[in-house]
Amino acid sequence: MKVKLVKKIILGLAVVTSIESAFAKSTASAPMQVECAPVTATERIKNKNKRIKTHTALYWKLLVPQLEKSLPNSLLVKGVVIGDFHYSNIGIYYNFDTTKSELVLNDLDDAGTNYLVGDLLKYFSFLRTEEVEIEQKGKKKDKKVTGKDLYDLEKVFNAYIDGLRNKTRSTPPAFQSAMAVPQNKAVEKFNKELGKELAKFAKVEELDAKLLPIANDLQKANPVLSTNTILAKKFEVNDSGSSVGQKRFTFLIEKQSPGHPKAVIEFKQLTCAASNLNRSQDLSQIPKTVSAYLNQQSSSAVLPFVLPANESLVKSGKEVYLLRMKQPNYMEKVVETCTENNQLQELAELFAYLLGQFHSKSANNVFVDELAKSSELIFKTCHESQKAFLEETEIGK
Repeated sequence: MKVKLVKKIILGLAVVTSIESAFAKSTASAPMQVECAPVTATERIKNKNKRIKTHTALYWKLLVPQLEKSLPNSLLVKGVVIGDFHYSNIGIYYNFDTTKSELVLNDLDDAGTNYLVGDLLKYFSFLRTEEVEIEQKGKKKDKKVTGKDLYDLEKVFNAYIDGLRNKTRSTPPAFQSAMAVPQNKAVEKFNKELGKELAKFAKVEELDAKLLPIANDLQKANPVLSTNTILAKKFEVNDSGSSVGQKRFTFLIEKQSPGHPKAVIEFKQLTCAASNLNRSQDLSQIPKTVSAYLNQQSSSAVLPFVLPANESLVKSGKEVYLLRMKQPNYMEKVVETCTENNQLQELAELFAYLLGQFHSKSANNVFVDELAKSSELIFKTCHESQKAFLEETEIGK
């Protein structure tokens, strides 16, 4: 790829990101109140791992009473939680502003305020399922890693404690290589992914008349869309995961400048976070409270979390949408490499460590010291809560 073309693409993306960053600052503080729907399990899923990730709200609804019954008050410390922490909810993205890769939390749907140990137990439940799907879109969906002893959970637990205490930690080679993606390779992959998106847009018809008002609201509210050329737009309803049934509006835009770089902007509908058990929620607090933690750059951090500058919230009627720019995610390759090289244990420990770092600003010393001595109690509570959840969502019930 010619250097001149690379510079044009990078410049265009940098401008788009900077505009989005300014827009995020202007909207993040505006109240985005939504009513919470009743927590129910409507879809029966055979695979236990997928079931836990899909019915996240039900899991938290059953988990909280179990925590309050089983754990001492010293371990019932509340703070900002991610809500649904697993391999797919962290991404490695190339930052065209800084010409380097960054590790970001790429799913804020279930973030909120709840018990910190709830976040940890939810992660353990993800690891404890008998089947762990390889989360790599390029691989066959039925390819799995199986076995009850797939992970040494005691070591994963200790890695979380290390994160709470901000101790230094080495990283798996797969992470190191993914974080060191050369600039030309990042641009090449971006163009490849953009080509796939272009093909999808070409097949999409005009939006239904009743959806146009929402699309128009999103266009008017956002400088990225109002100051650039919209080449195409599409609409879909999410059909998987904890956001099943929620709307997504996607716009293909072209920068009005020499070179005409293109970008794909998505508005993803948000509802109450799974970790939130109230009747309503101010969604504007999600990116606000999460960013306060993710932007803490600890000198001892191995791979510090960075909240993407291109995320924001937009409201249309009673619906709230998360704005984000679609970019290639290198995490898929990391999971695939760790699986093929028998490094899943290292991956699980690193994620636990990062979760501990995320919680470190909410935790107090008494909580950390007591938790460090309570692995057996934590595993027992995790087993009981997971058992109750799987029984509640049993196939054919």
